[in-house]
Amino acid sequence: MLNRLIPLVLVAVCGLSWLPAWAQLVGGLEWSTQSPPDQRMLLNIAASPQTVVIVGAEGLILRSSDGENWQIVSSPIADELSVVTYFGGLFVVGGRSQSILVSYDEGLSWQQRQLPPADTFVLRIQSIVYFDNAWLLSDSNGRILRSIDLVNFEEIAPTVPFNYRYLIMANSNLLVSWNVYPPPSDPLAPPFIERSTDGAVWHHLPHPLDQRWNRIIVDPQRLLVSGRLEVGEDNWIAATATTSDGDSWEIIPTASEVSTSLLLLGASSFSYLARDRHFGDPVQWSLLHSNDLAHWDQVLPLATDRYWAATRWRGGWMAISRDTIVRGQMPPAQAVPLGSAWAWTVLALLLMMVALCWGRTAR
Repeated sequence: MLNRLIPLVLVAVCGLSWLPAWAQLVGGLEWSTQSPPDQRMLLNIAASPQTVVIVGAEGLILRSSDGENWQIVSSPIADELSVVTYFGGLFVVGGRSQSILVSYDEGLSWQQRQLPPADTFVLRIQSIVYFDNAWLLSDSNGRILRSIDLVNFEEIAPTVPFNYRYLIMANSNLLVSWNVYPPPSDPLAPPFIERSTDGAVWHHLPHPLDQRWNRIIVDPQRLLVSGRLEVGEDNWIAATATTSDGDSWEIIPTASEVSTSLLLLGASSFSYLARDRHFGDPVQWSLLHSNDLAHWDQVLPLATDRYWAATRWRGGWMAISRDTIVRGQMPPAQAVPLGSAWAWTVLALLLMMVALCWGRTAR
């Protein structure tokens, strides 16, 4: 009897030895807010492994290496900066200007790069992505510009007036754009999604949600569209549609306590951030977090503000509203050093091997 119990005890100890490493993977995040060191409006956020960069109105650029202490960085552009992205060691910023900004040193200094002239007087950069070994920029003039070095640009797609494309790279083979603003010639036109394999030729992509969807984001290899789903006559619930190939969709309805104004802000394997709006007097805004896109937990309530953007950083989240910086991070008590996690993993494997050998010997 004892010989049979000993292997079971070892297996139980083996399972318990995994708990510290498991807590590192699924532990909840602690959320905190802070005011930025500048009164200019915050508009967008991006992060490298080392640095978080926030851009905003009137040329505002903030950077931080710890998510708590922020440095105001001098900007060559005094106009609104509303787009920022990071890839391959470069931060690239755009906004309401005929030029973009590029940083090679984690946001400490910025170089101004001129874009080809546009037909409209006021040009706005809508989005910046890195796809197929090149940078792609979309602007409010309906253009898509391509550049290898962010110095020389070529227009690769036909100009579509009032086509405010927002480019998103869902994976290495799926580039999509979305447009939520109808052209003046057809003010009732619904928003639409397009797909492309090269950024030059585009095709409309149908999706199964109501036409009044909210936003598109990506979760490493999937495209996610937040919107609403009709579940009865004049009865709607918030939902998310996901696809990895642009052809087949999976619909994920959300819990009933979430309004149909759910707006996805960011996604990263089993961690999703969204903004929600409940109509009333006054309107109530909330920041929500989910692990499965179906069940959402309120992170922070807001009275009159809205969250504009978010980015994944160091196992947690950094998010911004107009005048607030929000951080979600692993509580110190749950954080386990990488070396400790590896040590527990090795111990668990060794105990499992001993248990198996003991069981065979006992026979």
